[in-house]
Amino acid sequence: MRPGGAIFAVERKRSIIDQVPERGAKCRPAHEPNMSQYELYGTRACPYTQEMREWLELRRREDVEFDVEADPAALVRMLALSGGRYTVPVLVEDGRAVEVGWQGRGCIVGSDPTGA
Repeated sequence: MRPGGAIFAVERKRSIIDQVPERGAKCRPAHEPNMSQYELYGTRACPYTQEMREWLELRRREDVEFDVEADPAALVRMLALSGGRYTVPVLVEDGRAVEVGWQGRGCIVGSDPTGA
């Protein structure tokens, strides 16, 4: 007790040891899988689609790939997701286009799939 009758609590800072789980506790793996859903829209002939595919594989991200030259429905979906851009590759994460082209480069594909 200090003079004047006041009691002061001392707050202890958390140390790294406080963050170590107890023995037997379940830990999250360091390589926790990414739960995002990826879609890759591209073409077989586009070298930038191949580069993006390799980048995804390097980061161990699984994706569903669509060839927009071989699949007109995929081209329609790609255009809707990319704001009408005819540039591939297009990387879609959880239903949203996050990358159009690869590192500032891309291939122009197709024509209007509706025939207009």
